Amino acid sequence: MSVLDQLAATCATERRVEADERLCREGDTAREFFEIRAGVVALEIVVPGRDALLIETLHDGDLLGWSWLYEPHRWQFDARATSPCELQ
Repeated sequence: MSVLDQLAATCATERRVEADERLCREGDTAREFFEIRAGVVALEIVVPGRDALLIETLHDGDLLGWSWLYEPHRWQFDARATSPCELQ
């Protein structure tokens, strides 16, 4: 078992979310992380006076939430499900 698999087994949270549901908001305290088992998640940055700026799209097998590992333990972006997602 890899180190990431061990970390996921002990720290990850199982969760199902619907399309357009927010997983985290920039600046909030980061307390968890997820492996995307199925679905698509958009990482976005809020731009005042404009629509959110898409910086990356995550898919099956990608990890979301490295912010909880590093100080100041704050989300650096917003994450929004763009389809129904199964997370662990």
